[in-house]
Amino acid sequence: LQEYMAEGIPVDLVEFSDNRPVLDMLLSRPMGLLALLDEESRFPRSTDRSLIDKFHSNVKSKFYVRPKSDALCFAIHHYAGRVVYQAESFMDKNRNFLPPEVIQLLRQSHRDMVRFLFQCPLTKTGNLYSPSQESPRSSPEGSKNKVHRGLASQSRAQQTVATYFRYSLMDLLQKMVSGSPQFVRCIKPNDSRVPKLFDSNKVVKQLRYTGVMETIRIRQNGFSHRIPFNEFLKRYCFLAFNWNEKVVASRDNCRLLLVRLKMDGWALGKTKVFLKYYHVEYLSKLYEEQVRKIVLVQACIRRWLARVRYQKARWQMAHSAVTLQRYVRGWLSRRQYQEQKRLAEKKRLEEEAKAKKAAGNKPGAGAWFKAKLLRRMSTQDMGEGKENNAPRKDLDEESAAVVIQSHFRGYTVRRKWGSELEARVRRVLQTHRNPDIAKRALESEAPDRQAELISFSHNVHMSNQEAHKHLRRNKPGVRMSEIGDMPRDYVRPRGFQVVPGLINKGGKLPNQASSYYEALQEEMSSPSPEFEEAAWDLPIVKLESKLRPISATLLTVPITTKNINYETDTQISVK
Repeated sequence: LQEYMAEGIPVDLVEFSDNRPVLDMLLSRPMGLLALLDEESRFPRSTDRSLIDKFHSNVKSKFYVRPKSDALCFAIHHYAGRVVYQAESFMDKNRNFLPPEVIQLLRQSHRDMVRFLFQCPLTKTGNLYSPSQESPRSSPEGSKNKVHRGLASQSRAQQTVATYFRYSLMDLLQKMVSGSPQFVRCIKPNDSRVPKLFDSNKVVKQLRYTGVMETIRIRQNGFSHRIPFNEFLKRYCFLAFNWNEKVVASRDNCRLLLVRLKMDGWALGKTKVFLKYYHVEYLSKLYEEQVRKIVLVQACIRRWLARVRYQKARWQMAHSAVTLQRYVRGWLSRRQYQEQKRLAEKKRLEEEAKAKKAAGNKPGAGAWFKAKLLRRMSTQDMGEGKENNAPRKDLDEESAAVVIQSHFRGYTVRRKWGSELEARVRRVLQTHRNPDIAKRALESEAPDRQAELISFSHNVHMSNQEAHKHLRRNKPGVRMSEIGDMPRDYVRPRGFQVVPGLINKGGKLPNQASSYYEALQEEMSSPSPEFEEAAWDLPIVKLESKLRPISATLLTVPITTKNINYETDTQISVK
C-alpha cells in the first residue's frame, strides 16, 4: 500500500490481519519478551518462576495473556490464534553455551580443526567468522595471540539462543526487504500421513493460518506485478512498436504500448507499470509467440545462409576440379602433340634421307620428277577436254553457242593465268622436295585464300558501315522547311545540263559510253528487290559453295567450264 501511495495509484484498502504488534512485543527492547529472557538469563540465581513473574509485570501488550493460575506458562494471540507456552526449562535452554574453561581447553587442542573452530569469532547469528584468510595450521609460538583473539570473541560466544534468534530474524527481514522473495507454502493434506487422503477442513485451516486466503484477496484487488518503465519497454516493446520506431523509457511510451495491445485494468505510476496477474500472463503469451516466430525466421535465415555457403563451397570445389582437369588435359594434349610432332619430324627426315639417296643414285631425278608432274597436269587437262569436247548432236544453236563461249572463256583464262599458276606450282615444288608435303601445301592454299577473301569482304562491309555512321552523324538530314527558294541569279553547274542531254540523246557520245549511261540510268530508276533483301555476303557465300578443294591426286589447278550464260555470269571453280 505504501508503494501504491508513493506511485500515486488509487486503490481500495484491503483489510488484513497485521502481525506487527506481536513482533514488536517479542523483539522490542528493553521490554520485549526476548530482551527480558536474555536479561534474566544473565543472572546466576534466576529461575523459570522469576522469568514468568518478570513477563507478567513488564509486558503490557494486549496480545499477551496472563494465566489465571500460578502455572509456569503464558499465552500469546498470534495471527493464527491463541498459543500457550510452557516456561519450564526456558532458562536452561536459553543458556546454551559452554563454560569459559571448556572453551579455553578446546582452544589449546593439538588438533588443528578443533583449535581453529574455537578460535574463530562468531557472528550475531551464531555462525563462524574468520576476519582473515589465514590457515588454521599455525606455529605454537603464536598460541598466546590465538588465545587472546579467542578471549576477545568470548562475549559474542556467550550470547543466548534468544539473541541469536533475534539477529537471525532481523537478517531475514533485511534480505526480504532488499530483494523480491517468492514464498512457497507447504500444506499438509492430513494428519495420518496416508497417501491419497485429502482433509479439506485441515487444508482450509492451514491456508487461513498461513495467510494464503488474504494474499489471494489482495492479489485480486491489487496489482501483483510492478515493473519499472525501462524494464517493461525493454522486454515488451517489440510487441507493439515497429523496428524503425525510436522507443524511449517513458510513461507515454508505456501507455502507448498497453493501448496498442488493447489491454485494460492496468495502472501507470510515476516510475512503474502496475499490472495484474492476467496482464502478465497475456504479455507472456504474446512474448512467447513472437519469440517462436523470431526463432523460426532466424532458422530460415540460418538455413539459407548455410545453403549459400554450401553451394559456394561446392561451386568452388567443382571449379577447382574443372581447373585441375583442364590443366591436366592441357598437359596431356601438349605431351601427345610433342610426341606426334617428334614422330612426324622423324618420319620427314627419314623420307628426305631416302629421297636424297635416290636422287644421288639417279642423276637428273629432280628435273625428271617436275617434267612428269607437268606432263600429268597436261594429260589431265586433255582428258577433261576430251570429255567436255565430245560431240553432242542434240544441242540447239543457243546451247551450242553457250558451249563454245564457255570453252573460249576457259581458254582465255588459261592463257592469261596459266603461266602464273605454273609458276606457283613450281615454287611450291621447289620449297617442298617431298611430293606429299607439296600436295598438302597446295591443298591448304585454297581454304586460306577463301578465308582471307571472306575476312576482307567482312572488313570492307564494316568499314562502309562505319563511314556511313560518321556521315549520318556529321552531316544530318535537312528538313524541307529549311530549304529556301533558289535565287534568281543562281546558275546550275554545267554538268547538270550536259550529262542529261547526252544520256537522253546519245548522239554525241560513243556507243559504248552511251550504252553505259543508259544501263546506269535504268539501274538507278528501277532497283532490284532481290538486291535490297539479299545479305551483304551473298556473293561470298555463292563463291564458297562453288569452290572445290584442290585434288589430292593431281598437283594442278585446271579450269573447268560449266553451262553458264555469257550475259549473266562467269564462274571459275578451283578443283
